Amino acid sequence: MRPGRPYVWLKKFCEGEGLQFKAIHSFRHSAATNLIHNGVDIAAVSNILGHNTPNVTLGIYAHEVKEATAYGCDIMSQLLAKHRA
Repeated sequence: MRPGRPYVWLKKFCEGEGLQFKAIHSFRHSAATNLIHNGVDIAAVSNILGHNTPNVTLGIYAHEVKEATAYGCDIMSQLLAKHRA
């Protein structure tokens, strides 16, 4: 297979389906972001992405981890508020 073949296929597919074209690497970033925001352990995300260590993943997706942590803190705060009432 030629290196550009998946790119060409995806571009034609998106055009045919009326979807906005995104580079193939965008899918990798989307997968990582969705995994992190759905509570998948950073070590597991690192393995899925093929990074050498979770530190590599944390370095690249630190902003996503911060957002997921803030969301988790909000949930915990809501749960604690329910128990106080």
